[in-house]
Amino acid sequence: MSYEAEAKQHEKMAASYSGRPRGDAGLWAAHCSNLKTKLKEAAQEARALEKGHRDLAESLGK
Repeated sequence: MSYEAEAKQHEKMAASYSGRPRGDAGLWAAHCSNLKTKLKEAAQEARALEKGHRDLAESLGK
């Protein structure tokens, strides 16, 4: 599963927890929202690293 897919999954989970009035739902909603943000950041970083590797490979003629 990609970082983007996991981020979308956690975004949906956070929304689902937000609608629950009892228990630790608020904590789980915050947890999922935080994970969504971190996963989106990881995806962006992974894309930048991939681009760097591709650029390096091209510069070496491979």
